[in-house]
Amino acid sequence: FGEHFGMTRTKKVKLEIPCPNPTCQNKTATTWFHSSCGGAIWMDDQGFLECENNDARHFIKHWNFACAEHPGNYYEPDATSISYALGMAVMASGGNRNRMMWLITVSGKILGDWQKQ
Repeated sequence: FGEHFGMTRTKKVKLEIPCPNPTCQNKTATTWFHSSCGGAIWMDDQGFLECENNDARHFIKHWNFACAEHPGNYYEPDATSISYALGMAVMASGGNRNRMMWLITVSGKILGDWQKQ
């Protein structure tokens, strides 16, 4: 899976999760892109998302999501829908133990910080 380290050595991976809209039927993990510029969205090990092309960087709960099933209809995730999407990403990790463990750790961090952010 795509990964790199930021200037602070924070591990980042391309955001590859199913749509976090609980009413959406699209449950296939997909790579997410920033609608304003088309840049890939990366997630760090603190649960922050950032665009590879600009300075957009926010905690995951402050992003809105729209997939091919509902283009232009953006959904603000809640803790349950993000947990589900990250859990599905763990299951779709193809047995990559490092990716699975990283996603599980980040999921815990996100849920632990959900009310603080």
